[in-house]
Amino acid sequence: SDVDCGGACPKCGVGKVCGGGGDCSTGFCGVNVCAVATSCRAIKLALPAATSGVYPIDPDGAGPIQPFNAFCEMTIDGGGWTLALKVDGTKDTFLYDAALWTNAATFQPNLPDLDRNEAKLQTFATVAFTDVLIGLEHPILAGGPLSLKTQKLTITRPSLLNLFQGGYVATAIGRNTWKSLVTNSSLQPFCNREGFNNYPASQFNSRARIGIVGNNENECNSPDSYLGIGTAVVPCGPAPDRAAGNVAGCGGDTGDKNLPAFGVVFVR
Repeated sequence: SDVDCGGACPKCGVGKVCGGGGDCSTGFCGVNVCAVATSCRAIKLALPAATSGVYPIDPDGAGPIQPFNAFCEMTIDGGGWTLALKVDGTKDTFLYDAALWTNAATFQPNLPDLDRNEAKLQTFATVAFTDVLIGLEHPILAGGPLSLKTQKLTITRPSLLNLFQGGYVATAIGRNTWKSLVTNSSLQPFCNREGFNNYPASQFNSRARIGIVGNNENECNSPDSYLGIGTAVVPCGPAPDRAAGNVAGCGGDTGDKNLPAFGVVFVR
């Protein structure tokens, strides 16, 4: 590594010679020079021992996007996950129809850490991926680290913005897997349509940006229950709507429920 930095010395800054990511303040050593990585996955590949935390990333390298800080989850399913979104189910910021799902605006991007502050981060519109990782905390705890139940969803897109500006994309992890993300959750027995931009039929019925909807009738035209993130509308369920969590009415399998959760979305 460069003179007076790296190894046992203080970490090297951008542009200094390095022997590995551990020598660099950015956590990334590219072609023996400290640099800003394009994603958390690039950091994990360069430094397999990298720990979870906030790192600078620059998704387009020398392009017009300026480097920004992002939380990197380095343990789940091999690590390398870049945090894009944090949603508080007790608030209406990220209900299904919120403009934040389909525009390039950020929301509280100065809060990139993995905590209980809502945010739509620069990652949302800039980082390409082949997998999405969602996490839900229920009940929402008062303090300490988030206690998440997580699920990986395989999908390839140039950004989450691109994904949510598009149409419905199905997933196939199954009703029971979705229900396992929220303790004591409830869904009606039929429909069970799952995926991204999950808007079955009517503006008056249940939908989810990421999640599953259920119905008491054997069709998907009028669902009255949902579980996921970016959710909304249960015509006969207990109010209020939840932007993350589980709400069910009109015959959920474990009764009427209104269970807010704190939801997070990572990409890799």
